[in-house]
Amino acid sequence: MACSARKPERPDFSCVLLAGGRSQRMGRDKAFLPFQGGPLWRRQWDLLKSLDPAGIWIAAPPHPAWKECARLDDTVADSGPLGALVSALRAVSTPRVLMLAVDMPNMRADFLRRMIDHGGCTIPATEGHAEPLCAVYPKSALALAEGLLAQRNLSLQHFVAMLRSRGLARTWAVSPSDHHLFHNVNSPADWLPFSSTPASPQPSH
Repeated sequence: MACSARKPERPDFSCVLLAGGRSQRMGRDKAFLPFQGGPLWRRQWDLLKSLDPAGIWIAAPPHPAWKECARLDDTVADSGPLGALVSALRAVSTPRVLMLAVDMPNMRADFLRRMIDHGGCTIPATEGHAEPLCAVYPKSALALAEGLLAQRNLSLQHFVAMLRSRGLARTWAVSPSDHHLFHNVNSPADWLPFSSTPASPQPSH
């Protein structure tokens, strides 16, 4: 009798790339900053795609550059990352969503994989400070996020604190050697060290 191969289990997480910021301090759209041979958003998109999620979206306004990508509109205009997260939690069918900001050029796929494999819904923390723009959120937090959005309480730090108090997520202390992964670029001065970064392959595991 022939043995049949076991069908791989569907991943229990989806991914969302946050690329809808106004980039006011940068003076131009951060998503299109040139990095490693292409726009920064494409590098981050490929990073998430390498994790083989059940689904992947970009939360951003319409643009020809990502016409072939699944895109999420903000639930409420000018609602920041929380609005994007609400849209994501409504859209996905998986119990977890990994959210990544477009402006973290140091982030690596192997770290994101460790965060996913850490289990459950995980909010990284550097020096006791939550890093909500690169975190794994539970779909079960949708009602809480919607409630805060309706109140225009858009602070992700407050949202994370409420998740933890309700046992819906936990904090994961990031090793000091990995703190640099969470460096985000907000101004031309922040971007200068990355502006001449040579192309390099990104690990997928």
